[in-house]
Amino acid sequence: MADSFYNVACTNEAQGKYEEALEMHTKSLEIKTRICGDNHPSVKASFNNMANVYETQGKYEKALEMHTKSLDIKTCILGGGTRM
Repeated sequence: MADSFYNVACTNEAQGKYEEALEMHTKSLEIKTRICGDNHPSVKASFNNMANVYETQGKYEKALEMHTKSLDIKTCILGGGTRM
């Protein structure tokens, strides 16, 4: 089901319906988090997808927040100490 929300989000984004895209990405993220936990590559990808929508909208602070969450998960998964 998370993949279906992701697909709808991508279609909304392609049509310039950014708020709807974010809503669908959020639903996908909620499902992935519930099933996989907080530190899973699939959850990381959802944060990255949301960041990309925020970047497209010019909402750079929100994009940075989402990219940071994605980076934190990647660091947790792969190790490598703390972010700089």
